[in-house]
Amino acid sequence: MLSNTWWEDTAKRLQGEFDIHKVFKYLLVVLTALFWGLLPATESQAYVITGMRLVSSEEMSRLVLQADGPLEFKVDLTDPQTVVLSLPNSSMDTPKPNLQNDPVIKDIQAKITDTGLALVITTRAPGVTVLPFYDAGTRQLTLELGGSPSLSVAVPPKKTKPEPQKKSTPKPAPKPPVKPEPEPAPAKIEKKAVQAPAPRAKTPQPQPVVAAVAGVRLGTNKEYTRLVVDGDAPLQAGFDLKGGIVYLSFKRAELLPEAPVPSGDKRIKSISIINPKPLKLALKLHGPLFKHRIFKQRQGNQIILDLVTKQEQEPKKQPQAKSAAADQQKEIKTTKELPEPESDQFPQQLPEPQAPGADQAGQAPLSASQTNTKVAAPENTSRDIPLVSYAEPVEGNKAMTRGKIPPVPPPQPLARPRGPLEKEATEKTEKQEPAIEQEPPQAPQAKAPQPEENRFPQGALLGPKARQDIEARTLFDRAKEALDSRRFDEAINGFQLFLKTYPDHPLAEEAHFRLADAFLYKNERNIAPSYDEVMLNYQKAVDLYPKSEQVPWAFAMMGEAAILAQEPYKAVGYFDLVTEDHPKSEYVPLAKVKKGAAFLAQAKYRRAIDEYREVSSKYPDSRFRRDADWGQARALFGIARYERASLLLKDMDRRNPELRIKEPELLYYIGEADYQLKRYESARRYFLWALNIMPDIPYADIMLTRVGDTYQFEKDYKTAKDIYRRVVEKWPETDGALVARIRLAESPKSDEKHPVDLFQIEATTDAFETYKEIAEKYPDRQVAQLAQLKLGVYYYKKQQYNKSLNVLSKLVQRHPRTIFRPDVDYTRNLAAMALLAEFKDQNMPLRLMEYYLKNQDLLTRPNSNQVLRLLAWAYDQAGLSKRAAKLYEILMVRGVDEPAINLALARNRMKEREFKAVEGLLTKDDLARLKGDDLILARSLLARALAKQKKCKQADRVFAGLLAKAPNHKNAPLDYQTWADCLAEMKQYKKGLAALEKASALLKTRTDINSGLQRYITVMQSGSLARRAGMLTRAIDEFKKAQDLAPTIRERAQAIYETAMAYKQAGKPEKLAPAFQRLVKFKVKPWSDMAARHLKDMELAPSLAQVGR
Repeated sequence: MLSNTWWEDTAKRLQGEFDIHKVFKYLLVVLTALFWGLLPATESQAYVITGMRLVSSEEMSRLVLQADGPLEFKVDLTDPQTVVLSLPNSSMDTPKPNLQNDPVIKDIQAKITDTGLALVITTRAPGVTVLPFYDAGTRQLTLELGGSPSLSVAVPPKKTKPEPQKKSTPKPAPKPPVKPEPEPAPAKIEKKAVQAPAPRAKTPQPQPVVAAVAGVRLGTNKEYTRLVVDGDAPLQAGFDLKGGIVYLSFKRAELLPEAPVPSGDKRIKSISIINPKPLKLALKLHGPLFKHRIFKQRQGNQIILDLVTKQEQEPKKQPQAKSAAADQQKEIKTTKELPEPESDQFPQQLPEPQAPGADQAGQAPLSASQTNTKVAAPENTSRDIPLVSYAEPVEGNKAMTRGKIPPVPPPQPLARPRGPLEKEATEKTEKQEPAIEQEPPQAPQAKAPQPEENRFPQGALLGPKARQDIEARTLFDRAKEALDSRRFDEAINGFQLFLKTYPDHPLAEEAHFRLADAFLYKNERNIAPSYDEVMLNYQKAVDLYPKSEQVPWAFAMMGEAAILAQEPYKAVGYFDLVTEDHPKSEYVPLAKVKKGAAFLAQAKYRRAIDEYREVSSKYPDSRFRRDADWGQARALFGIARYERASLLLKDMDRRNPELRIKEPELLYYIGEADYQLKRYESARRYFLWALNIMPDIPYADIMLTRVGDTYQFEKDYKTAKDIYRRVVEKWPETDGALVARIRLAESPKSDEKHPVDLFQIEATTDAFETYKEIAEKYPDRQVAQLAQLKLGVYYYKKQQYNKSLNVLSKLVQRHPRTIFRPDVDYTRNLAAMALLAEFKDQNMPLRLMEYYLKNQDLLTRPNSNQVLRLLAWAYDQAGLSKRAAKLYEILMVRGVDEPAINLALARNRMKEREFKAVEGLLTKDDLARLKGDDLILARSLLARALAKQKKCKQADRVFAGLLAKAPNHKNAPLDYQTWADCLAEMKQYKKGLAALEKASALLKTRTDINSGLQRYITVMQSGSLARRAGMLTRAIDEFKKAQDLAPTIRERAQAIYETAMAYKQAGKPEKLAPAFQRLVKFKVKPWSDMAARHLKDMELAPSLAQVGR
């Protein structure tokens, strides 16, 4: 071993170079890390639910869970009124919220499972919509529960039969939402006159949500300081200045415990939290406040406060260019021939008939050379009409929808010609057309001073600074030329080098904005991976130069990036920044056009039209006017307003005569509008006119297929097939050829049940094979979407509804913005409804209810009368008579005046023992509308309802008439039993016993499960009635017969007891004791206990008699 002396000497020698204590600390840390590293890893860490709060509104509740770590969760719907939220590796350390006044949630139970925690949530009504949202940053899980869509309709009391004129065109008045209550009892029906609906009540507003503030950020600029407050919901802030301290107060906002709050900067001395909930901040300034600006971003979820103090010099204002929009406030005059504005209600039906599948595949025209037909140009019949605007769209498939002309929803994918019409530098192959590059939007140019050629401008730099300025401008010009030539990588490198070398140059401002443009243009075809970088560059330029005239351009391009990233709802906010914060900018028309495009991407056609109209009316001479016209045409196609679209396009042709030459697609779209309006001859002329002007127009294959469709709809099938074959031969692999192959494989066949063009074909094997081949061989092309849609229709026609739904659901999952969405939704709704009807035919009520709850999204109208009928039947069969009655009442309130519905409601009210309601439903007029078995059932229900109300005389008449005509009907045994009770009340015992004998005889012939028990009950009822009439011998015989019919020992014990009591009443003590002794041996409560007491009384009787003597 080494001696202690050696250790001390070594330590002394090392002390000059190392601190021995630090060495020991370092070794201790290393050993600790090694120790923990060698320990076996635990399976998973358990997290605790530290908070649970409930936010309720009139028709929705949000359950918000706060955890101390990341959560895993799973939501299961175990039954229509139970939601199970499974939280593995979690526990709960917080009380449940108060549920007393919550409209949706009835109860919450926390259960410990093998894997962790499970919250069992019971709702007040069945079929609520459940949506979970998890924010990983704040570790907050929100479970949103909505009201039952099928049961949320108010149910007023039963009304009398409506007058005939009201029945013909029912027009239900709007009703305010009704707050659901726990287990609401069905409304009782009273015979009252129909009253006018009450005026619409003011809809209660949902309670505001408390926003959680996840952090406060501080940014310092040369000119100002920016404070940013980020929340998870819209924020409302108030600004107050008192004695050099800025107070920022937030309504309904709470600062999270772990949220960071900065300390300060050169303008803000300190930031303190006055109150975390509601949040109030105090900003102590270094100097007096000179000016400030407070505004919102991110749809109100972000509050931004900019501050400038008096210690600094106010930044010089940059002169703004005079807005060209100021001189463009002119009104568009319209002619008297224009149609009146149509209703803004979205059409409830699909577009007008198109060629089989053409409504999905928009197709296109053929040239005169291809058809060997001379076509005369149609007359220019356009008129002045209110114009609107076009915003560049988000193209799902750039190869098919690119260029100046945007894709229009109704002409559908294959109906669109390609974009720019300039000739390609490279030749096109017949199989595939090369992509055409789009020119980027023209960026604004900074108004920097430019030196003249022959002499220095006044005040120009001289000497070394002049050379440096020339080098900087040369570098900037090279980068700008690369950007204009679409060499984006070179442009990005050039602008970055310029900003790094000359950060304070006068052109630095424009360089920042052009650098952001270069990033956008480089990634516009696939922006998702670079979206954050694009937005960051624009935001940086805006932050550095907030007074620049190019700020509106930057906001507009940020909105464009959001559209390209498939987030059009975010884009709207950026366009609003342009129009609201910079109303005099020349880019306001551009922002409105782009905003219209954002609405188009969300299928909000009405709002898009409003934006386009504003551009056309306020800025008629703007360079964005033509885009506005195209945009309005697209939106009008989207809402199936083809007549108005046609007028608009013809007006464009009138105002721009050269447009048909430069962009003959204009003629194609006019023809497409006529095609949708079933003006096939006119449509064909426009298609061929476009091809005459430009025989090599892009998508000539699709145009030729569209011409074939016009012949097919005119039932000239031979000519249509000839054109389809020509398309396949000339362009074998193009989209038009694939659509033509589909048309050739299909056989037209009328389908009156489904008056939609998509269904006017026969489901043949050839068509099925063609659909399948195209869908599998070309999965990434839009024509494959058409093939999948056709497959779904084929399976539906073959009654293979599950296959139809699977194919269509996969189509929507892969292409959520498919232009065939209206047809997909229509077909899925048909298939889902057919499945529900199939479950009814197979007598599967539980399966029907389960399928409805899980697949409501497949139904276009989940609360339609047809759906409510099926649900009511399912509830009825499942024994949920209250829910069934409620749905039947809803149908009656909606004006469904059918005897079958009235009878079904009466049947369910009978099950709920609401006899007076049954009597009110089955009046003489109601019975007169029924026939056959329905009439027999109605009279049976009425008679039993009267008997249960002790209205025996009326019941006797109804029973006598009913059983005389239908003595053996389905419910006859029950009618005889109820009639016997009435006859006993009227002391007609012999007639009552005869009725019970008939009931017993009928039950003896039936083999259903309950017939044995019902026969036992009938015989026991006969014994009781005989004993009541004093016919004790017959009563004893009936009770003995009941002993043999008893299904279980309990019923037999009851029959023996009644037999013994009949012996006692008949004065036969010798048989009484054996009966009670036999009953005691059964040991069945309460009969055995009562028999034992009787035996004790019999033993004590002699002794008591002697005591009495």
